[in-house]
Amino acid sequence: IRDLSVSFSSSGETPAVQNVSFSVPDGCTIEYYEVFDHQEKTLPNGCREFDDGIYTWLYEFSDEGVVIRGYVDDNGLALPCISPLPTGEIVIPGSIRAVVTNEVWNGESWVAEGDVMTNDYPVVSVGDFAFANCSDLTAVAIPATVTTIGGDAFMNSGIRSIRLPDSVHEILWCAFLNSALEEINVPASLGSVGSQVFDGTPWLSAQGEFPVYGDGFLVA
Repeated sequence: IRDLSVSFSSSGETPAVQNVSFSVPDGCTIEYYEVFDHQEKTLPNGCREFDDGIYTWLYEFSDEGVVIRGYVDDNGLALPCISPLPTGEIVIPGSIRAVVTNEVWNGESWVAEGDVMTNDYPVVSVGDFAFANCSDLTAVAIPATVTTIGGDAFMNSGIRSIRLPDSVHEILWCAFLNSALEEINVPASLGSVGSQVFDGTPWLSAQGEFPVYGDGFLVA
């Protein structure tokens, strides 16, 4: 079994999936997603778009739910998950709505199995590079569904304050590196903190030589 790249295109107002040919063992099931308001453009591998009427969010599915994330382009520039670039405070949606279709390969063709369903999928992670380089972003409201803050999620951003919900248990490497962060709460649920998470922030500078936060985490 190997990873397959499926491209999406838009024709008129109805999203459509281009035909893709590959072999699948008898009895295996494939699940694919058609996302509302998809624009015809090249997206990073595995990513999809969702338009909430204000912003267009870039995201992917994980086993637990939705990960909103940015990416690094061909020139090595970290690009955020959101467009247009946000200013001031934004609210991350707690869920993203998508159309889900299940099909089964019967040895000759794909056969629909069950009904086409519209589901709301919880946002479980502010993923890698999610708001990197968003210089006019000052604050973010994170929903209680989020469990992870990804690597470089707010790197080089203008974020000054953030409140993490009790659901967050992990902050990955360089999440707030060189950002304008001045204020952050540390929930009791936090169990893992990566390297250089707060390096280069005003918050870290104000903590003293050996700041300890949360359940005994030492910021080095």
